[in-house]
Amino acid sequence: MSFVDINEQKRLQEEQRKIIDALRESVLVLDTDLKITSANQAFYRIFQISAAEVEGCHLSEISKDLDTAELRELARSARKTEARIEDLEIACRTRLSGGHKLRINGYRLHIASAPSQKVLLVMEELPEGGERPKKNAIRKGPPRKHVPE
Repeated sequence: MSFVDINEQKRLQEEQRKIIDALRESVLVLDTDLKITSANQAFYRIFQISAAEVEGCHLSEISKDLDTAELRELARSARKTEARIEDLEIACRTRLSGGHKLRINGYRLHIASAPSQKVLLVMEELPEGGERPKKNAIRKGPPRKHVPE
């Protein structure tokens, strides 16, 4: 039998939320079916949408352009491996905020209290003509660089 300090878990979740909301890049947390479980304030601002409109929705409901083979493979792989996407560049149109050029990095999240795996997407909005060459790489295994905590 194990005991979990619910108050400590809630406090940690709130601290994580504050960190994610402080980022200026758009951040989404998805389940492995590409349904949005949460997003940060930058996402809501850039895509001109509210939490009530996106949470629980499939990524393709935000923009069909976001439903890529690479993101579907990341979500499928996240069930079993350390898959990630680095520097996936896409052009994306949404019904409210128009067109965006995005660079997406995606990672499997390890959340001990979550009943299923999650995927973290960090989306950087690129200026017109300011993009780097695409990598579009799905990688499996541990990260190439380790940053000590």
